Amino acid sequence: MRRPVWVLGFVFSVALVFSFSGETTNSGGQFSLKNFKNERLPSAVLRKEPDFGHVPLYFIPNRGQVHHEALFYARTSAYTLWLTKEGLAFDTARLVFLNADKNPKLLPLEPSEHRVNYLIGDSPSQWRTDIPTSAAVMYGNVYKNIDLKIYGIEKQVEYDWIVKPGGKPEDIRFAYQDVKGTRIDTEGDLVVESPRGELKHRKPRSYQVIGDSRIDVEVGFEFIEKDRFGFDVKAYNPDYDLIIDPLVLGYSSYLGGSGWDGANAVALDRSGAVYVTGGTLSADFPVKNAYKKKRGGYMDVFVTKFSPSGNSLVYSTYWGGPYNDEAGTGIAVDGSGAVYVTGASAIAGETIRNFARRPYEKSAYPSHAFVFKLSPAGNSLVYSTTLSGEYDVEASGIALDSNKAAYVTGYTNSSDFPVKNAPQKAYGGGGSDAFVTMIAPSGKSLVYSTFLGGNNSDFGSGIVVDGGGAAYIVGYTFSADFSTLNAYQKAYRGGGDAFVTKIAPNGTSLVYSTYLGGSKRDEGKSIALYGKGAAYMIGDTSSSNFPLMNAYQKILRGPQDTFVTKLSPDGKRLVYSTYLGGSAADFSLGIAVDGNGAATTTGFTGSANFPLKNPVQPAYGGKDDAFVTKLSPDGRNLVYSTYLGGADADLATGIAMNGQGAVFITGYTYSADFPTMNAFQKTFGGGGSDAFLAKLSFVLPSAVGRRLPRKALYPR
Repeated sequence: MRRPVWVLGFVFSVALVFSFSGETTNSGGQFSLKNFKNERLPSAVLRKEPDFGHVPLYFIPNRGQVHHEALFYARTSAYTLWLTKEGLAFDTARLVFLNADKNPKLLPLEPSEHRVNYLIGDSPSQWRTDIPTSAAVMYGNVYKNIDLKIYGIEKQVEYDWIVKPGGKPEDIRFAYQDVKGTRIDTEGDLVVESPRGELKHRKPRSYQVIGDSRIDVEVGFEFIEKDRFGFDVKAYNPDYDLIIDPLVLGYSSYLGGSGWDGANAVALDRSGAVYVTGGTLSADFPVKNAYKKKRGGYMDVFVTKFSPSGNSLVYSTYWGGPYNDEAGTGIAVDGSGAVYVTGASAIAGETIRNFARRPYEKSAYPSHAFVFKLSPAGNSLVYSTTLSGEYDVEASGIALDSNKAAYVTGYTNSSDFPVKNAPQKAYGGGGSDAFVTMIAPSGKSLVYSTFLGGNNSDFGSGIVVDGGGAAYIVGYTFSADFSTLNAYQKAYRGGGDAFVTKIAPNGTSLVYSTYLGGSKRDEGKSIALYGKGAAYMIGDTSSSNFPLMNAYQKILRGPQDTFVTKLSPDGKRLVYSTYLGGSAADFSLGIAVDGNGAATTTGFTGSANFPLKNPVQPAYGGKDDAFVTKLSPDGRNLVYSTYLGGADADLATGIAMNGQGAVFITGYTYSADFPTMNAFQKTFGGGGSDAFLAKLSFVLPSAVGRRLPRKALYPR
């Protein structure tokens, strides 16, 4: 049996990043763990229970409730991290930093709102109440001019070494004990052989920011002696911070059976669980705790919920009828964990399976859109409804508001498509119109439903809803008379333009609507929001005169590049707009925005020279590869950009992001060598294509760009 591989990364602000897959690592230390092996944490009463799958770890100071050697500790579902003056302990595992200060000052950083009460025994004198918690702990001056910050989320603990001017990276030394062996492999990764499998630290990458320039610095692991390592840092400017930023592949898994399988959309809940939907032809698709255990027709929808660790399923189910093709194209999750899925259904064999490139082909038999809601357990149907007309209706995206009303967009060829309280009541004609429909929380009625289009073909691709209930739709249009209002670009420029439209709550009117495009084909594919309604959109363009502003990439490099555009909240101006691509065709299909306003996009590329930065996979695998790219908040620079794929075609179709900026990518792959890690399903199922799910985390030290005051670190 192949042993598990644990993958870890390093951040050199400097940082060490440890990711766990429900198991404890073995590392080294000079202090004794015997005091912690059998340490029982007393039952704690929290005034507000932290959501460990979604928010940072909470570090608790020792006020006498645990063994005196522990100064702080953080408890997760998989292990307890103990912080002592001598080092760090993960329950039965140990790690030591060599020749460090024997009496470092441990200070809480980033206080949280949570308080902990320990009611130990019957005597109030033993009780410890109102203990504050923090999201991080700082070891001050653990080496000269080097501090150590510890923080993290759930099964990932991060260690930032902050090397200030006057500090020497070569002073940092670390050792492993109770391991079978260690080595630096041919890729420069540090591999630790433990009794429970391999633990891998990826080769570090580093840079410095000097003025307005980012300067890369060569760095690698340095072998000192058996099980002891440090960093080999090449020439750098010692007057500035040195930063090593790893992009960490937290997990990556196939999902599929012996037939064709593909995923189109992904969503997260507050616990960190991940939900994926798409279509499957496999009679042996993985099912668990299923609403429907057997495939009904030629192609069925699947809905799969992964645990936060990504290596197991909470539930997985088919959904579909006996005679139709059905595929899920959009997914959303409410606060209770109930799942909402939209997609399209048609007579078996009439739809296409290449979801990522174009909408479904027209068939001789009309298709209809569907929306259904599954219970939080995934084993029962709360409601199911269709949106139908005389001709095709295809849904492509879904979003929820705070009342659990569902908003759906797509396109229709049907002039009798259901409308209600509509800003545009009449079918525009000319092939298809986009549509936007708001379904009441019960699923039994429409709040509003409207056409959105002109006298040529129009397609709705993606939808998002703000806190006030306004819906933002992105898509593309071939209509010169598409409705515009308060527009950045009022006129159609030819070849097909992208569009963005904001609809007021309850569908009463348009707030703004704008074209976005050049003289050739431009297609909007996905949309996200930030702040007070700034809309970010992505898509594909063949226009060499696509509108640009504050661009990272100013020229069209291939026959088709992706684009990333941020609109102002009023829709009247560009904040930034940039090409992104190489010399071949590139397709962008998903976007997510973090708490700092930085956008991450995913899709697939045929370009062997696609722009890369800090890649987890630097080499183009072949045919089409998925890509994941994060831009800086101003859109002018890349934070990271990487390929993800094997030797055959790999197409990313959806993205979601958690509160820590980790991204979750789904899609489908034809590659039997697609990179897997900590996987639920390690091997390719066959049948042409499998769905996939991957998590990537990029660790940026929070101390970069600011100086912690000495007075705060070392108070008298």
